[in-house]
Amino acid sequence: MTDELAKEGKNYHFAIVNATLDKDTVQSLVDKVVMPIFQDTKDVDAWKQQDGKKDDFYVYDAKGKLFMHLPMGGKLNTDLGSSEGFGNVKKALLDAAKVK
Repeated sequence: MTDELAKEGKNYHFAIVNATLDKDTVQSLVDKVVMPIFQDTKDVDAWKQQDGKKDDFYVYDAKGKLFMHLPMGGKLNTDLGSSEGFGNVKKALLDAAKVK
């Protein structure tokens, strides 16, 4: 997705928060992606702090303010494997970039 957004003249940063339950399988994720992966812990419980769940997207604007929460299974399809889901996530990122 970063390549597609770069074509639009946009620079984005992506990160993953890995679930506490997936701690033992994080290496398979590391082998698949080129972005920072943060390991959640029971003490931090990052997902609960954001009222989120596995595979949710949080889109922040350039000032670091939460622009949109896209929950998996929510009103918008966020499945990056489908053209509709990919388009929805891409549009949210592009819309967040317009915030001044």
